[in-house]
Amino acid sequence: MRYPPFLALMAISLASCAGPSSVLNSSSQESASHQSVLSSSSQEPALPESAKYVYNLPKADKVQRLPVELKASLSGPAMADLAKLAQGAEGNFVVSPASYLLAVSGLASVSRDFPLTSFGLSDAKADLKALLEAWNFEYHYLKEYDYGKEEKYCRFEAVVAHQSVGPTYRFDPAKREALKQDYVSTMESSLGQYHQDATEFFHDVLDFTIPVPDPNLTQDGVLTYGGFKMKDFVPGGLATTKDALFNDKKAEVHSFGSKMWPEHLPYYSGENYQVFRLPINYTDMVIVLPEKGVGLAEISLEQAYSAYQKNRTTVAAMGYVPYFHNHTESLDITSCVGEKLTGKEAFYDALLPETTHNDLELDQVLQSSDFEFNQYGVSGESITVMAMSGSAGPIEEEVISLNVDRPFYAISEKDGFPLFINRVESL
Repeated sequence: MRYPPFLALMAISLASCAGPSSVLNSSSQESASHQSVLSSSSQEPALPESAKYVYNLPKADKVQRLPVELKASLSGPAMADLAKLAQGAEGNFVVSPASYLLAVSGLASVSRDFPLTSFGLSDAKADLKALLEAWNFEYHYLKEYDYGKEEKYCRFEAVVAHQSVGPTYRFDPAKREALKQDYVSTMESSLGQYHQDATEFFHDVLDFTIPVPDPNLTQDGVLTYGGFKMKDFVPGGLATTKDALFNDKKAEVHSFGSKMWPEHLPYYSGENYQVFRLPINYTDMVIVLPEKGVGLAEISLEQAYSAYQKNRTTVAAMGYVPYFHNHTESLDITSCVGEKLTGKEAFYDALLPETTHNDLELDQVLQSSDFEFNQYGVSGESITVMAMSGSAGPIEEEVISLNVDRPFYAISEKDGFPLFINRVESL
């Protein structure tokens, strides 16, 4: 049985003009485990220990939902920024608002005079903690009947980590220790070892599989990572058809509804597109489908998604959505962050010693993401790295056909929060 992978990773990089250092220090051991929502027979998974990292993940909120007002304020700017990238891309493309927001809020939470409202933040530490608590959980539902069993599985994992590179911006030990209560991980590395350490952290400790973006630092600096991965698994599999059409070629698709037994879906019809939401399991996928003859670039994805959220109704529908797998590595999204900064920020003020000359400025923001939709559900990973450097109600209607037989956008959601944005032109 194949389990679909789904990851996103983003990193923010800051580096200094000081010369490289070969110093690599170690940090205290810290082991943490998920507070999982599991069936009574399941065991809470143990997380491995590492001598190099201060590693923390939060205890999950039992409700596993962000407040509505928090979702709206947090997701809006991230969706607006990244939807434009998807609209302007060529070919298949994926980007993650989730890992982007984790990295940005992680940086904001340890910086002074950060322009919070420009990124949809109000209280950076509280917002970051809410995201980490909402996106670290595991659901395993199992119920047995006389005629069989019903099983569902969903797991989210989110992490924020700060990494000092070289001795110039080495973190204050006491400040670093204090971050553990905020569920934030930290690393300290040499200039020659930082990417290997980050790869070990995400691959060996957190079990990510996508490559960690590398800003190729040439001088001391600081990196902030936002890592996000999820798996929404349907053990019995989704209804699948293998000979549907996409771009006039046969494709394997998830089919839903029929004329006699239609699926009732949230739906909005724009001027030259349709939007509908397809439930997966614990997550949903919002499809933005241009009318025939209309190209993806002709649709404002941000406006279409916003109009759908505000004006959607429920329709009776039948149709299909093709399975797809998107992968994007080291996407440069520096402009999404840089154009909102004021130049007055004191980055990492909550981590650096008082004696450090803090001349850090934004250098790069890179993201690698992977998303797959197949017969067993959806999965994905994303890592965003930010690099800093020194200057020195149902309404019955006629059943409509929603056959996704041409290029489309697909937005993976949980509770209305956009996690991944996909552009699909080919399968």
